Amino acid sequence: MQDTRSKDAGSATARAPIVIGFGAGPYRLPGEMSRLQWGRVVWVVPALAVTYAVLRPPATSPQLLPAALVFALTGVWVVWIDLDVHRIPTPLVGVAAPAVAAAAWAGAGILREPSRIWTSLAAAAALMAFYFLLAWFGNLGLGDVRLAGVVGLLLGVYGWGAVWRGTFAAVVVGGVTGVVLLAAGRPRNADMAFGPAIVIGALLAVVVG
Repeated sequence: MQDTRSKDAGSATARAPIVIGFGAGPYRLPGEMSRLQWGRVVWVVPALAVTYAVLRPPATSPQLLPAALVFALTGVWVVWIDLDVHRIPTPLVGVAAPAVAAAAWAGAGILREPSRIWTSLAAAAALMAFYFLLAWFGNLGLGDVRLAGVVGLLLGVYGWGAVWRGTFAAVVVGGVTGVVLLAAGRPRNADMAFGPAIVIGALLAVVVG
């Protein structure tokens, strides 16, 4: 993955403000090429509606549904932005992490299972370490590493089984996507957005339980 994927967006926060919601501000940095042409809201609204229909009980326990929905809202924007500019902005993940954690840990408290909070923290650390190794030896960006931490915060409250399923699903989705792109004639060393695979894998793990 090229350097544009691993750029730290800290210096670009003022230039590329991100708000989770329909009022998301500009996220493209100077010189970044846009790959998506259709309107954001035209795509985002149906995506959120479908995601809610999939995640709502009984697919997800009512106590943990808010956390899953917060992550899904973040995930929709991650998919859009990563496909568009092959970068996951740090401000977006920085807002999503505490929001997902608060919702997930509140759900664990309602379930009266505080041990899920520790599993959530451990899963976030484990997934960040795993994806950091993939970034170090492969071509993932640091945005993927940060996003993996948010995934761990969410899936950790569902248990280690959900963490492993989500990670496996992400690798499979990313791998299949890569094979399809290669078969379509894309150069082997071309950039590929992996954020969508991470998001899809996490949501599949939530639905499967």
